[in-house]
Amino acid sequence: QTTALAAAAEFTHHTQEHHSTMAFWGLKVEPGKWTPFVPPPEDQLRLHISQATLGGGIPGDKERIIVKCRSEAEDDEERQEFNICTLIGGVQESCGLDLIYSGYAEFCVEGSYPVHLTGYFMPEYGDSDDEDDEMDPSGE
Repeated sequence: QTTALAAAAEFTHHTQEHHSTMAFWGLKVEPGKWTPFVPPPEDQLRLHISQATLGGGIPGDKERIIVKCRSEAEDDEERQEFNICTLIGGVQESCGLDLIYSGYAEFCVEGSYPVHLTGYFMPEYGDSDDEDDEMDPSGE
């Protein structure tokens, strides 16, 4: 069963101009099975994946576990798969990531062990109404 945790832990992020809530997120990805991430209905949230860690068991020495991702493609495009990290038994069993998703994506593990992906939902700051952000071409 897919395990997705949202809002297991919440914290508030303050800046001078923004006040927003971020929520913990986690997903257990099983070997050989594409596991979906469905974005929350709030349009203003993006997912930041910050860590991949072995999710159980002890892999053999230098056994490779590859985490893959694919996302939605345009109607006329073929969906592509990308390796986002490789975990190696006894060498590297967790990996820091800096990946941001705003739409549907799927994750899969190539190897014999599950992987936990963790991160948090973050607000979308792209649309700002601040007049200071817009500058007249003359510099005024």
